[in-house]
Amino acid sequence: MYFSIFIQSAKWPAAVLFCLLTYLSAIAQTVENIRTSFDQSKQLMLIYYDLKGLNYKQEIKIIPEITSGGTSLPLKSLSGDFGLVTRGGKNKTVFWDPFKEGINSLAGIQIKIKTEIKDAEIPRFWGAILQGSSTGSFGVKVMQLNRIGFFGGVRVGKKTPYYRYTVNNAGGMDYIESGVYTIGSERRLAGYVITTGPIFQMTRNMYAYLGMGYGTEQLFWQYQSYNFNKNPTGRYWALNETINRKGLTADIGAVVRVGRLLVDLGLSTIQFKSFQIIGGIGLCSKNQNRVKFFM
Repeated sequence: MYFSIFIQSAKWPAAVLFCLLTYLSAIAQTVENIRTSFDQSKQLMLIYYDLKGLNYKQEIKIIPEITSGGTSLPLKSLSGDFGLVTRGGKNKTVFWDPFKEGINSLAGIQIKIKTEIKDAEIPRFWGAILQGSSTGSFGVKVMQLNRIGFFGGVRVGKKTPYYRYTVNNAGGMDYIESGVYTIGSERRLAGYVITTGPIFQMTRNMYAYLGMGYGTEQLFWQYQSYNFNKNPTGRYWALNETINRKGLTADIGAVVRVGRLLVDLGLSTIQFKSFQIIGGIGLCSKNQNRVKFFM
């Protein structure tokens, strides 16, 4: 796959050195809007292009060459956006210094840019996130981020208090002791969640996860008990029977990676009867596929 740039100038330097002649359809979906210029002050040739349609699964190799007398030679004195390019964008620029190549005249020289598209390296990271939800206000999630990775997490809420009675939303309680009671305003939501599951890479920096596990969610109301003389005898807890869930738990959400920063946002449900927002923030390692170990 090639696109060709012909040099029309017979003298060095010239205001306009390049003219685009061909641009093969094989790369039309990735490399667009090719234009050239010459920097008189720095004595450099500049090739501009826009790179579009390159997703996170691909990378493109930009290889500038010159052709003279039917012979193609690779260019060495290059800088800028050449070689392996992994991100698209506008105004990509390749700088070439002809003097360092020993070329003082560009008459009859044709410049080509060879492109090769290949599968990109799949980055692999280890990460840890401090996470929480309404039931489990504090937790940790450990994960491996890859094309298909995995995670394991736990969230723990307030401790379950000792209780003997249950209460309903209307304040009625199965109170069997001698005396009376009043429901106070203090509430305690207790529980914990343990989930694990796969993580799927969706874009270059975003991963979706789906986890299953076990969790509990219980709401307690505090009440004040009195004897028949209306003297307080203590404060105790009663379980609200409308929020007393234990069993299958599912988490679904997404993790966004910004550099080495991880941001987690998701939704959790216990027995598909209650739904809670999951939030978290953490850090990940460097790309483990690029870590080399020496003996």
